[in-house]
Amino acid sequence: GSALVAFSSVQPSDVIISTPRVEDLGDLQALGMACVFDNALVASEADVIFLCCLPFALKEIARDIVGRVNPKAVLYSLVSATPQLRLQNILKHDLIVTLPHGEKAEYGSPDD
Repeated sequence: GSALVAFSSVQPSDVIISTPRVEDLGDLQALGMACVFDNALVASEADVIFLCCLPFALKEIARDIVGRVNPKAVLYSLVSATPQLRLQNILKHDLIVTLPHGEKAEYGSPDD
């Protein structure tokens, strides 16, 4: 979160972070970022979403956010070993950018 603010024009008040460990993010809260444990809220409010979780948590997060993500929102996935098409199917969202380690990012929807 702090790098996003430090290296862009994003204001801390524009950042909402959902995590089950809100208490560990006091430094980000002190900068003015909202830290909650509410994936549905973040999905419904965000224009850009960074999905950072372990692969086993993906289905649970999908249950929280499917149908709540703005269709024009871009979702950047840092979920390892999860291809873009699988993410699109699980999350029911087309605007997903995958950022796999050591490979080029994939852009677009399956129809591209």
